[in-house]
Amino acid sequence: MIDGDNGARFPNCNSFLWIDRDEITIFDPQCGINLLERGLKTIDKTWKNIRYITNTHFHADHTASNIMIKNKNPEVQIMIHKDDGEAMEKSEEYFKRYGLDEETKIQYKFIFETIGYCQMMPNSLFEEGDFIPGGFKVIHTLGHTPGHCCFYKSDVLISGDIDCTKPWLGNKTSNVGDLLKSINKILKLDIEFFLPGHGNPILGRKNIQSELKIYRQKLLKTEKIILNLIDGVLPLEEIVSKRNQGKDLAIWRQNPLMGIFRKFETLNYLLHLQESGKNYQVEKKGINFWNKK
Repeated sequence: MIDGDNGARFPNCNSFLWIDRDEITIFDPQCGINLLERGLKTIDKTWKNIRYITNTHFHADHTASNIMIKNKNPEVQIMIHKDDGEAMEKSEEYFKRYGLDEETKIQYKFIFETIGYCQMMPNSLFEEGDFIPGGFKVIHTLGHTPGHCCFYKSDVLISGDIDCTKPWLGNKTSNVGDLLKSINKILKLDIEFFLPGHGNPILGRKNIQSELKIYRQKLLKTEKIILNLIDGVLPLEEIVSKRNQGKDLAIWRQNPLMGIFRKFETLNYLLHLQESGKNYQVEKKGINFWNKK
């Protein structure tokens, strides 16, 4: 493991290296180029030893270093789940899945330039149940993104953004119900070493089970809070505004990107509540309003 720069917060994550003699498979290499280079030197390896890059999902804080490594070693193979491949290959698809408008696209393109992200063609696409280099089994854990995956071998799980910190569902294509199902799926695995993209590793089956249940409960708690905000027939914007009350949430009002993420996160919870039969939508003059059942 190489701890991510910036406390493994955006635009970085923790990276994990599987070393098989002179061949390295690296999972989500966006820990920070200097840290990665230092890590390679520590184990007496170079960029040429990296044979495979395996990404848990398409987000830039997990994939931005792919191209840099590919430039240093053209033989490296980039791998991702088939449902996230197009978002890696085409920046416009990336922006579409985020739900960005023209103004926020410009801001995100600036982020891309700052961290060196480029659209890239994956060399291969995997899916649920496949085995990837290092002998890890692909566990398709959609919800955070459509193609988000964890990688499981023996009692080790590389978990990406199912990280037991704060559930992030701010994309247009995020899905609360799918993430809940994915957490339940992981809870059935026998895991002793839980290796997340953000936050700290969790050791021991009992601790891992406990933290995953707390993580799941965070989703349900947020959903309950949003449901309780609906007093009457309200549009999405008003529900978002009510969520944003409080001095500690100023960031949601000041940053256009964060405002977009907050809107889609709220909408995703509302859609799951609707699927659960707890609220419903009505349309008035082309605007969707929400009400409790």
